[in-house]
This record gives sequence, C-alpha cells and structure tokens, in this order.
Amino acid sequence: MNTSILLEAHSEADVIFAQEIYWGHIKSVASTKDKEGDSYQNTMSHPSFIVLGASVSSRVAIYINKRWKDAQICVLSHIIQHDDILAVSISPNEGNPLTFLNMYNDCVTNSAIKYLADKVERLGPVITMAGDFNLHHEHWNAGKCCSDVNRRDREISELLIETAHDLDMLLINDPMGKPT
Repeated sequence: MNTSILLEAHSEADVIFAQEIYWGHIKSVASTKDKEGDSYQNTMSHPSFIVLGASVSSRVAIYINKRWKDAQICVLSHIIQHDDILAVSISPNEGNPLTFLNMYNDCVTNSAIKYLADKVERLGPVITMAGDFNLHHEHWNAGKCCSDVNRRDREISELLIETAHDLDMLLINDPMGKPT
C-alpha cells in the first residue's frame, strides 16, 4: 500500500510502522544552479505525524502521531546502529517509557535479526515490535508453509522467536489468518 494512503487512512493512529519505505523525489525546490529546481528527496510525510528513521539507506520508519508531541521521543541510536532496525522510546509525561521496534530483515543476509539478537540485552523490554521479517514459521503461517522451509530459514525464524522472548514479547497475530 502506498505510504501516503496508509497515513491518511490511519491518521488517528498513535504509531504506524512502515517497512520498505519510499525514498526519492518529493518535489523540486528553488535552485541557483538549475531553473527547473533541485530535487528534494525524502520519504512520505503527513500533517498528523512525526516521521522517524527515514533515510536514503534505511528501509524502515516509524510515524508517531503529533498528539504525542509533549512526550519525550528518542531514537535509540546509541543502542541500535543498523539501517534496517529502528528503536524508538516514547516517554509520556507520566509513566514509564514505551519502546517500539521496527525492522526490515533482508532474506539474503538476515543481518537485522542477527544484529538484534546480539543487542537484545542492551535494549530492554519492548512494548511493540513490527516488521517485514521475510521468514516463514508455523507460529505466524500455520498450515500455509513450512514443509519446504530450509534449515537456514528455520534457524533464523527460531532466533527471531528467541529474541522476541528475550524482549518479553508475545506474538499476537493470528497464525491461521491471512498472510501479510
């Protein structure tokens, strides 16, 4: 789904996780070098959201509704330094910080899952993790896969499950539901 359509359709959401985000020409801006203007490149934005993590080298972004503008919002780049993993902490005026994690896992290298597994002890509890993990496992694809999943994919899936467990997370999707 196009990011701008998604943001408009869910403009009341508190947090939106996006993977494989668009990065490219948004508009032309005035230029002293080119009468057509210079290309302003970025990802999609929306007046209801603050966008975090988007860059030319990243495949993930987290959109936080501007209702949270008074909360302390922090990208945890001192802990997670991977282009395809974004960890964000939101500290409301009252209460404990909430940590959100968004990930894109390249199915060739699986570097994001391996990196996260290595950093899990430094990260602490995560309230929500979302992502495009590019993996099959009966926990999230019951009855739709797994007989042809190779050993390497099964091992990476198990590493993701162990990592999520170490982050005190529970899988809440419907394994018999429609794959995303």
